[in-house]
Amino acid sequence: MGKRKALYPEMLTIMNNKNIKFNIISRDEAVNYLKNKNYYFKLTAYRKNFKKNNGSYIDLDFAYLVDLATIDARLRYLILDMSLDIEHVVKTKILDLIAKDEREDGYSIVQEFKEDNPIGYNQTMNYVQANKYSSGSKGMHAKHHDNPAIWVLLENMSFGTLCFFSEFYYQKTKFQGVKAVNELLKFVKNLRNASAHNNCLTLNLFKETENISRVSREVKETNNRNYRIPISNLHDRKIHDLMCLFYLHSKLTSKKTQAYSIKKCRDFLKRAKRNSRYYKDCPDLIKAYEIFSKMVDSNMEML
Repeated sequence: MGKRKALYPEMLTIMNNKNIKFNIISRDEAVNYLKNKNYYFKLTAYRKNFKKNNGSYIDLDFAYLVDLATIDARLRYLILDMSLDIEHVVKTKILDLIAKDEREDGYSIVQEFKEDNPIGYNQTMNYVQANKYSSGSKGMHAKHHDNPAIWVLLENMSFGTLCFFSEFYYQKTKFQGVKAVNELLKFVKNLRNASAHNNCLTLNLFKETENISRVSREVKETNNRNYRIPISNLHDRKIHDLMCLFYLHSKLTSKKTQAYSIKKCRDFLKRAKRNSRYYKDCPDLIKAYEIFSKMVDSNMEML
C-alpha cells in the first residue's frame, strides 16, 4: 500500500520526532500557520539549513522555519523587481539601437530571428494571439501577425526568449551596448524564473549539487572589477547568478532606479538580520548574507 497524506497533528508529530520544537510558536499556532500561510512541504524544506545529530535537529524551533520562509519570500520579490527593471531596460536599449541603425527597417530583423530561433518566435506570436487583453479584430495579433515589427515582438517576449534574442542581436551587430546583456542575461533568467515560480532560494547554498564547474571569463572579469567575491564562492550557482543580476542592474538602469533598489536591498538585509540568533549555527546562510551585503555595497559605490 502506498503512502497516505498526513493530517495536521501528524505533521507536527513528524516534526517533533525530528526534534523541531514549538517553544516560540505553539503547536496550535503552527497548525494555523500551515493552514493559512504556508504549506508543510515548502516550509519544512528550510530545515536543511540547520544541523542534525543522529537524525535529530539541534536547536531548531518551528519559528526559525517561519522566519526563514519570510526572508526567502522577500528575497524572491526583490529579485523579481530587479529582473523586471533589467527586462524593461534591455528591451528599450535594443529598440533604441535598432531605431538609430540605418540598416534596420524594424521588420526584416524579425524575420531573421524567426529563421534563427523559430521556437522563440512562435512562442511569442502564440502569446500575442492568446493575450486576452489584446484580442479581437483590432487586437495586436489581428493587426500584426502577418508581418510583426520588432517593437511588437519585443513587447511580448518572455524573459527566456529575450535572452535568446539578445544573443542573436549581439552576434548580428557586435554592438558594445548589448555585450554585457549577451553574456549575463541568461544567468539572471535562472534567478528570475526560480523567483517567479516561488522556488526556495535559501536552500542548498554552497553544496556540490549547486556547483558550477567553470566560471566564464566574462563573469570573472565582472567580479574582479566590481565585487571581488572569492572565486570559490562564485562556483555556487545562486551566488554566481545573483552577481550577474546586481551587475546588469547597476550597468543598465537609471541612477534613480538603482538608488531605490539599493534602499530595498538594505531593508531586506535589515529584516534578514532581525532574528540573527536563529542562524548562529548556519554558516552557509551567514556567508550568503555577507556576500549579498557586499554586492549591495558595491552597487552603491558604482552609483
